[in-house]
Amino acid sequence: MGPRPSAQSLQSEMRPGELECLLKTIQISGLNGRFLEIGTAAGGTLCQMMLSFDDASRPQFVVLDPMRYFADQIGAVKSNLTAHGLPADTVEFKIGQTADELPKAVAAKETYDFIFIDGNHKIGYVTRDLGWGQLLNVGGLLCLHDYDNGTRGVQIPTNRFKRRHRNYEVLARAGSLLILRKTAVSSGAEVTTLDHSLAKFIAPMLQLEISLRKRLRKRAARRNAGSGV
Repeated sequence: MGPRPSAQSLQSEMRPGELECLLKTIQISGLNGRFLEIGTAAGGTLCQMMLSFDDASRPQFVVLDPMRYFADQIGAVKSNLTAHGLPADTVEFKIGQTADELPKAVAAKETYDFIFIDGNHKIGYVTRDLGWGQLLNVGGLLCLHDYDNGTRGVQIPTNRFKRRHRNYEVLARAGSLLILRKTAVSSGAEVTTLDHSLAKFIAPMLQLEISLRKRLRKRAARRNAGSGV
């Protein structure tokens, strides 16, 4: 696999319409508590979100990422921030995954006004990432990228989350971007043991589905190449 395009361009991996919707929502939200981005790639979206605020009103931004997306990912993110006139040392980097970092955040009684999930799109990871919702303040926003039929690892656990938690309302939708607003304290855990068990059960089927799609695409490509299409 070659280098990720974002590693070269340092741009957001969101489509223009999705990014516009995200930034507009942030700008009119009036939120000033901590902002958490789960999965930052080269920090393209992070830079744009931070630039939605002036230096005096910008809230604390926190990034959770294993920093293994491409070589020297953390260096690319910090360089991107600096290039946009944003001090990298004002961003808190949690280098790791939800399974390790969420328990620490709960113990530290962290809270957030904004959570953006765009990390690993496998169902188990997305299910765990949704667990950060327990630290989201009432009135805060929970955003998910790549919420569409082509990324069922994101869509399936998110749909279950929405069904279980009526205190999250759909605020906006643009392309594969979904923005939910938390309207009240959750009556139960955002993510349960059953949610994790279902994700573990479904994961092999989704992986098989992905493998079959890849094989069909390769077969179609060979067929087209052979026919001169």
